[in-house]
Amino acid sequence: MSTGKEGTTSSSPEAISKLVSELAGAVVVIGNSQGIAAALAHVADVDKATAKTLLLAIAAACDQRNMSLESALELLAKESPAASAAVKELFSIALAAVSQEDAEEESRIQAAHLLRFDARSTSGEVLQNLLPQATSPAFQVALIEALRNRSDEKIAPLLLEGFVSHVPTVR
Repeated sequence: MSTGKEGTTSSSPEAISKLVSELAGAVVVIGNSQGIAAALAHVADVDKATAKTLLLAIAAACDQRNMSLESALELLAKESPAASAAVKELFSIALAAVSQEDAEEESRIQAAHLLRFDARSTSGEVLQNLLPQATSPAFQVALIEALRNRSDEKIAPLLLEGFVSHVPTVR
């Protein structure tokens, strides 16, 4: 954040992202779903870019501490329907982004990371359909990571089918 001539504060997207990441990590350290759900409740109050940053930061912090984000999302659905709807909208936007073949690879990878936490079956189906077509190892890894927590019986054969043809970093 930088201070202007009149003493007002302006924030760059990078500064906001860093702040959100730090705060998300602090919330997750507390280690309960209620605190995480309370932080996620703010996705309905901010713009989509900040909401995405918040969700990804909380998800990353949960990953670092081997915690589940799913229980916090379930609690969020019960306690804050508006925020839960905002999260689902973020998942829908990510689903569209991951499916865009002409989009930049990094944006498709970010979308796949976000979809790791989307429990909707439609997301799983799209991810499964994209994997055999993916040519970039980084995108393949992102798709596999997005599929790893799903319980669909079609996923294991899909992963094994492509195993031999994948480069070592993907395997």
